[in-house]
Amino acid sequence: MEKNNISSKLELSRYKSKKLFGINFYYIGNVIVFGFVNDNSDPLFCIDSMWYFHLIIYIILIILLFVGNHYLFSKLELWKQIIYNVLLFLFFICYSVIALLNPGIMIRSEKGHKHIGYCKKCNLFFLPEENIYHCFDCNVCVKQLDHHCSVVRKCITKKNFVYFILMIVSFV
Repeated sequence: MEKNNISSKLELSRYKSKKLFGINFYYIGNVIVFGFVNDNSDPLFCIDSMWYFHLIIYIILIILLFVGNHYLFSKLELWKQIIYNVLLFLFFICYSVIALLNPGIMIRSEKGHKHIGYCKKCNLFFLPEENIYHCFDCNVCVKQLDHHCSVVRKCITKKNFVYFILMIVSFV
């Protein structure tokens, strides 16, 4: 059996970067990644280049928390207040997970395989059975892409699909 020569080292030098508060931020496509555990790991966090959009959503959630609770405490029963706060908290958690965590952006280039996939836009090699697709909104390759959500401004993959469904259910 032939051994594959997989390059496991990240090639981050080809991306534009900025250091802020001792943290390296890398601009990959239309997203900013940061929070590497070590030199060979994938990033933990990924935010859209329009990070202020998420800040506006958080401000709206805080206003809903205070205004909604003021209204609920004056007019509704306790069990309805609890349901409102639990659903708002669930929406906040699910939105935060989707908006901040890495959905599976490909950074590694794995040369040396016989039957290899290749993305011309990202200049990445990968195995075809890994189900890697290029997201044209984020301009990056993503593992197991389901769709790109324009509301959350993030790729929805197998990694964050459950949180996406919970966010929709808690919102409705």
